[in-house]
Amino acid sequence: MYDLRRGDRVAKSLYSAQKIRNGRVWDLQTQTERVLKILLENSPKAKELFQQEAAILQSLDHPGVPKVEADSYFSLPAGNSNPRELFCLVMEKIDGQTLEVILDRYPQGCPEEMVQDWFGQAVEILQVLHSRHI
Repeated sequence: MYDLRRGDRVAKSLYSAQKIRNGRVWDLQTQTERVLKILLENSPKAKELFQQEAAILQSLDHPGVPKVEADSYFSLPAGNSNPRELFCLVMEKIDGQTLEVILDRYPQGCPEEMVQDWFGQAVEILQVLHSRHI
């Protein structure tokens, strides 16, 4: 259960991306911080891909992939004067540094060992996806 007040989500911060807005929300049942992803693009294709992302994330169980509960994909009205819906996805917050923080720390480029570790993690996740024909 998330604290939803008819579209007024309790969030510590909201910051925008080009087509998706991400924010942090508090899960009242588990007493943990989650990430709220809001699709801002309103095209049918964008909605289809967002729904597909939610379904795939719900089906995966890997420490490098955020967990998504079955009821974590939903829509809310955009506002009183706007008839469109906002499509939302609540997912596990994986702690760690952002890429921005890492790049600020290593302005001349990340250490090779760090990049190799990232590559290894990405390959492992891609193997899981490939084995499931995703």
